Amino acid sequence: MNDQARETGLREAAMAALRRGDAAAALANLRAMDAPPPMLLAQAHNRTGDLDEEAVALRRILDSEPRNIPALLAMGQNALRRADERAATSWFRAALAQAAATGAPPPLQPPSAPPRAGSAPRWRRRPRPAPRPSSSRCSSRRRPASRNRPSGSRIT
Repeated sequence: MNDQARETGLREAAMAALRRGDAAAALANLRAMDAPPPMLLAQAHNRTGDLDEEAVALRRILDSEPRNIPALLAMGQNALRRADERAATSWFRAALAQAAATGAPPPLQPPSAPPRAGSAPRWRRRPRPAPRPSSSRCSSRRRPASRNRPSGSRIT
């Protein structure tokens, strides 16, 4: 087995382990690689709760590509988990500014199944409820005191 096939096999095994929820196995596969993908490494560290190593992997991405929207968003999430709201806001604003400049980011994961042809969006599937009958104002309601006085009178 050549090195490229070995690396591909380890990457696929790490992705399968993350899908199963086995972050420890994913990290073991990633550590066996010569050059693990930084985003995959960050996801594995996130799942294990190692926020420091997750931040290191994300910074590696941002050092080479400072406008990487998924990495900016992940850094914001990392800061939120550390309870650093100011840093999280800064990371999220950077991601929003980048998205506004370049358009929406690519999907993080492919959809699980393509939508069926002719299927309506989820928000259109439910029938609308019947409209409520309009109710007229009840004449027994009291008006505020300022409206009960004649227009020319003053309070003394």
